[in-house]
Amino acid sequence: VWFGVGFGATAMGQGPWTIIVDGQGAVTERKLGQHLAGQLLNKSVSVKESWVKGGRRTVVLSRALKGASADYFTFDPLKNPEFSFISAVGSSPTLSYHKEHVVNTLSLLPVAGAGAEAAACVCKRPPKPFGQAGGTLEYVPTGQAEDVGSGTSSFGNTCSPQPRSDLLAMQNPTCDIRTYSGGQIACHHMFSLLDADQEIPWVDQPLEYHLKFRFWVQEYNASYHVPVKRTTWGIASPVEYDVPKCTHGMMGCSLEADGTWVHTITGTFSGGTRGKLSAAHFHCHAPTCLSIELYRCPQGTEMCNATTGKLLCKEVPIFGNEASQPFQEPGYILQPPCLWGSPEFGLEEPPSVDGYILGAVKTSNATYGHHGEMSWLQMLYFEDTDVPGNFNYI
Repeated sequence: VWFGVGFGATAMGQGPWTIIVDGQGAVTERKLGQHLAGQLLNKSVSVKESWVKGGRRTVVLSRALKGASADYFTFDPLKNPEFSFISAVGSSPTLSYHKEHVVNTLSLLPVAGAGAEAAACVCKRPPKPFGQAGGTLEYVPTGQAEDVGSGTSSFGNTCSPQPRSDLLAMQNPTCDIRTYSGGQIACHHMFSLLDADQEIPWVDQPLEYHLKFRFWVQEYNASYHVPVKRTTWGIASPVEYDVPKCTHGMMGCSLEADGTWVHTITGTFSGGTRGKLSAAHFHCHAPTCLSIELYRCPQGTEMCNATTGKLLCKEVPIFGNEASQPFQEPGYILQPPCLWGSPEFGLEEPPSVDGYILGAVKTSNATYGHHGEMSWLQMLYFEDTDVPGNFNYI
């Protein structure tokens, strides 16, 4: 059967210089098209050896590093020591639709005695522990005219060890770039998150959505209103994480009576909390988010949760099911925040977090896996010095 290799590309549509070897061992060169055999090029390689053993053909080729023209790939170990290539194998002797194909990377390294001062070291180093590998995600365009994405995204996820977060102990993929499989870091403007050879669908049907905001405004009264400060407490990486597809024996997973799998993560904050809370907005995503709880525990508590502390706030998404009620229509999702303030408005007094340990517990529907889920506690608080006069509440 035929097989081929295209250099400096991740998809056929990028028009790479490609070597094709047919089922008889004949070698041709092409500039590929988008899912097309493309243009046949003049020969630039010479066949040094070709043999078949055990049903597998091996071909040794030779060619100058510099390409004969812009249609040919130029090998430049100094400027471009690493490049992508595509390879495929067919199911017939002559070039036709491939049976299998992959994208990979090739590195060119200097060899001692070949004009280089020293050979490159390819000695294997011990890998960094899980959770310590970083790097950059680079967007690679597919070559389609509709694909205008470009740029890179730095991987900055950091998962703290227990009791600050459970994710390292769970080996959650979002903690390490080597296992990262999707989420907010990979989602940027005009990035098409598809397979390299997958066509971008609906290019003539841009997605549209509408946002509606409602603000309640009250004129500021310096003798009454209290300025609040904002802080965030995350128990993921610290923002996002993967909800796994749960199964028996997986850390954090439990099976409900109705057959729903629930995944639970926890985190404890041992310092940096101060003041009194005025509002808590817990950030998580549909359709996985089930609940987020915040607990307050005395100093010295190692893990703050329902067993060791007092519940300050629990937020649960509410799904609309009353067509006749505004903001409760089917499809409407609401996650009410926790608010504290003056008893005259029916609110509980703002709880103090000065000198306390805080803990969070997040549950998610894990019957199916989900990338980019979040457990992000966005808090508004104030300190006694912010309160005008002897007024104690906002």
